[in-house]
Amino acid sequence: MEDIDGNEFDDISLVGSNASAYEKREVRVGVPLDYVAEKLESCLRGLHALVHLAGEQPVNPPQPGSALSDKQVSFPAGAQYAFHNGCKAYLALYNLLALFSEPHLVERLLATETDEFYRWTEFVQEQGSLHRSSS
Repeated sequence: MEDIDGNEFDDISLVGSNASAYEKREVRVGVPLDYVAEKLESCLRGLHALVHLAGEQPVNPPQPGSALSDKQVSFPAGAQYAFHNGCKAYLALYNLLALFSEPHLVERLLATETDEFYRWTEFVQEQGSLHRSSS
């Protein structure tokens, strides 16, 4: 399978894909992570569609850690910021956070057609794991 630039997804190294700074062994009781992943994927698909409906070119989201207010952000920029953070959370949930460092990943994903974006989410599900540690 290829990414949106024609690069083979299979060429991506998934060993140590979260970097130790992002790992913590936890024992939890609660909603299954599969359910959380399913809902997060639905949210990302909806945000992808909203950005496309807005008809505006992707913009750079605010810097991580910066505060957002309704007065500072238009609908498209706000949806793109939510998509940015959702993609990061989705990759982290599947232990593939290192893929988020790919240059312009969010902008490229927003530029894809719906079916291509769905293929990307399927790739994350196939290559990642909700339950394994990368160490």
